[in-house]
Amino acid sequence: MKLNNLISIALGFTCLPALAGQPGWIVESDQSVEAQLNACARPDLAIDAPLGNGFVMVLFRLTKDGKVAQAEVTRPSGSAAVDGAALRALEKCELKAPALAGKWQAAGYAAKVTPTSIKPTAASATPETIASGTVVPPPAPPIQRKPAQVNFATCHKPIWPKQALREEQTGTVTLRFLIGVDGTVHDSEVLLTSGYPLLDFAALEGIERCRFKPATANGVPQAGWQRMQYVWTLEGDPKEDSAILAGLQSGIEQGKADARYQMALYQLKGGNSLIAKDGVAALQALLPLAEAGMADAQEALGVAYLTGNGTVRDPARAVRWLRKAAEHNFSSAQFALARLLQVGEGTPRNEKEAFEWYGKAGRGGIEQAYLAMAEMMLDSGDAATTARAVEWLQKMTMPAARYMLGERFELGRGVAPDLQRARELYRSAAQGGHVRARQALLRLGEPLPQ
Repeated sequence: MKLNNLISIALGFTCLPALAGQPGWIVESDQSVEAQLNACARPDLAIDAPLGNGFVMVLFRLTKDGKVAQAEVTRPSGSAAVDGAALRALEKCELKAPALAGKWQAAGYAAKVTPTSIKPTAASATPETIASGTVVPPPAPPIQRKPAQVNFATCHKPIWPKQALREEQTGTVTLRFLIGVDGTVHDSEVLLTSGYPLLDFAALEGIERCRFKPATANGVPQAGWQRMQYVWTLEGDPKEDSAILAGLQSGIEQGKADARYQMALYQLKGGNSLIAKDGVAALQALLPLAEAGMADAQEALGVAYLTGNGTVRDPARAVRWLRKAAEHNFSSAQFALARLLQVGEGTPRNEKEAFEWYGKAGRGGIEQAYLAMAEMMLDSGDAATTARAVEWLQKMTMPAARYMLGERFELGRGVAPDLQRARELYRSAAQGGHVRARQALLRLGEPLPQ
């Protein structure tokens, strides 16, 4: 097998803010969060307060208990009253959105211009002045929007993880990421997994190294979310396809389980020009192998149901088969199962069991599993457990571990706030190439390491 070109597919860009006819919060990325903000975070504005252009956009991060840990204005309204009221309103709100804990979220607040906020005078009377004396403002000109553009000179393809390459892991991961007004990626997450955590993490790391020309509205840079797919594929040598097919057919005729498994993988994922992709036939071949106890087939079935490859996406069935493969010490299956248990997808939420499977995945070579464990410990609310997590992270050499600990010291989440310690950890992570650590240093006014 040889590496095929990694394909990145832009799926669309949504630029904030959206226009609103009524005052309220706008959260393009999550309607549930939008509804909660509009229920609990109404800015308190004086009736005669200046409104500027009436729209402010902010970025904020939540703690595990739903409180706003950090918020900043990314597009001012032109009125300090509106901007300050929006930030104060956020601080009073508690949201039920555990999946967003620690992540940046974009939101906009539109303040409606009411008749009481416009005071007509004799000089302002025009044919547009109605009988009540209230001035009807002229219609706003249409907003000229331009989407974000990637700078491909800075957007290198993600590095294929060695373990994933050895195990010939392939798949498509769909990402969602927030592009700030400075053109850097401020936040990113996996919308649809490839089924293999190593490929997912590599795609996230790759997109965070990209630089964009931010989207604009009437020439003003805007923060916004974009979606992109990375397609990880392996392709064989076409000259060998005929011999491979003949060998598999011979093995199947002899009743060899491994030959049936390999044929099913080609039908499911491609990679041989003489074997047509056929998801239905692939799953029909994998099912009896998995039921007979073949761990490779169990994991392949779990990934297929998790990603919807060849079948309707079914997280519950994915959990069933991933659990069986995990019990055979397949580290990728262990990590995928832990993630599903942690968030309660396809199975009741069980953080204790998730923690145990993360530990096994970590011992199987997936370093990110240890980071997931550390984050769970930091968010436990138990002082002794938090202290152990901090001690653990301090011993890790991964840049991501340095950044995670620095963020905790900066925000005082689970530890006493220590800005100097945060700067040191960010600097260490940035020296290891961690993109968000570099952004944190710039935000804190610190020089970047050479």
